Amino acid sequence: MPDPWLLALRVSVACVLLPFAFLAVRAAAPANENWRHIQEWALKSCLWDTALVTFLGTAGASLIGVPLAWITCLFSFPGKSVLEWALVLPLAIPPYIAAYVIYHLTGYTGGIQVGLRLLGVNVSRLSAAAPPLVFAVFVFAVTLFPYVYLIVKAFLKKQSASLYENARLLGCGTWGAFFRVFLPLMVPSIMGGAALTALEILSDFGVTSHFGLHTFTTAIFGAWFGMSDADSAAKLSVMLLGGVFTVMVVNKLAQRGQKYHAASSRERALQPQALRSGLACTCFCVLVLFFSLLFPVGQLLYWLTLSWNPQTLPRLWENAWNTISGGLTAATLTMVLAVGTVNATRLFPSRLNLVLARFATMGYSVPGAVLAMGVISLFTFLSRVGLPFDASRTTVMLLFAYGVRFFAIGCHAVESGFGKVGNIYREAASTLGAGPAEAFFRVELPLVRDAMLSGFALVFVDVVKELPLTLILRPFNYNTLGTRVYDFARNEILEEMALPALLVIAICAVFVSVAAALDRANKWDSHVKRKDVS
Repeated sequence: MPDPWLLALRVSVACVLLPFAFLAVRAAAPANENWRHIQEWALKSCLWDTALVTFLGTAGASLIGVPLAWITCLFSFPGKSVLEWALVLPLAIPPYIAAYVIYHLTGYTGGIQVGLRLLGVNVSRLSAAAPPLVFAVFVFAVTLFPYVYLIVKAFLKKQSASLYENARLLGCGTWGAFFRVFLPLMVPSIMGGAALTALEILSDFGVTSHFGLHTFTTAIFGAWFGMSDADSAAKLSVMLLGGVFTVMVVNKLAQRGQKYHAASSRERALQPQALRSGLACTCFCVLVLFFSLLFPVGQLLYWLTLSWNPQTLPRLWENAWNTISGGLTAATLTMVLAVGTVNATRLFPSRLNLVLARFATMGYSVPGAVLAMGVISLFTFLSRVGLPFDASRTTVMLLFAYGVRFFAIGCHAVESGFGKVGNIYREAASTLGAGPAEAFFRVELPLVRDAMLSGFALVFVDVVKELPLTLILRPFNYNTLGTRVYDFARNEILEEMALPALLVIAICAVFVSVAAALDRANKWDSHVKRKDVS
């Protein structure tokens, strides 16, 4: 019998790779009339719109996230303790919800133009002339900047204070030290956050479809739902994977540039400094939060007062139950496989196992629409060979796709926990006669509990926010809060989407806050342990 940990690793790799293998087989089918039509009339616009919105949205998120990370790490200003925590909360707002709200507010009947007309300013022609791409880029920038902000901030917290002090002694001002000393060092971390942002934009469907952009994701939906052509959708999915591969290669090349790091663990970390213009930093953080968090939530609350109807609550609770139960189930299954995979690489650190573990985490870099086509191809094959799997869309297919898509998040959280614990406790338990399983469950599992719970919360949040996978793979008459919001927005009933959208934001905000609190507690525990050891 194989070792249970190695079995978990093999199962994880098989679950990730099989959908893409069957997707490649389906994409290799001979071209039909639909595909020739797509090549002639839609493919060029898909390439252009996808590349443009991804580049500009990523650049916008970086231009917001990097300065925020710099000022929150280096300066003390009024309200910093609250703003540092609040700047993570935009992750709780799905971009498609922000897109529906912001587009309405900037429209002719929206609050912004109504207020300006009351002041005698008419900007209706200007807003009508603004292309949809501008709105999509703005939405992605204000909702996805926390990816860049968190990664760059974590990098800056590890830098030595002597770098900043020496730059100041040599005549650099605050921003001179930023541009001449820290910015070159931050390039790998900026590229890491930008890569995550780009992957989120590539996998988006709600924002791009609402603004009428012809991206690969909307083309996949059009081929699948509009033409009922799975082969053409598979071909588009494989082409989108090429864009994902390009993003990953660029990120890896940027990571190679990280040649310099602190040589001693005794280096002093950057300490926040008092700033005369601290109020300007506060205003900048508040302005970002206004557009990314307060603006959408305030409008949704106003719509809620207009559309409140107690008779819709029973159906809404059913949608909420589908959302919460599906998220909890998918997060639990994902974390179980993640723990087994990470522990297998620790117990059996061969090159093959490490490579397999890397393959198992590639699902997060794949857009949801692409993964959905691979899952459909896999389950169609299983039903044809006589295995008890229904080829139609089922909850099992949806949970399977969630697990493959967000498996990397669970693995990263578990790896982070084990990285702080090390192998000394397992080795000590083995000297006392405990086997690998007993050492894990009795000794190591309590030590990495907070990291696992943090990963569980992050997986749950991503499942709740996921839209393309749910729209393609959900069973008939199965709705979550996210699909409910999408249906209302598609039918231009924006007031009715307020309550389900607010519930999505509230659920995600709670779990994002829990994950952030667990992460801070985990860092504090590791800091105390290092002090005790020293």
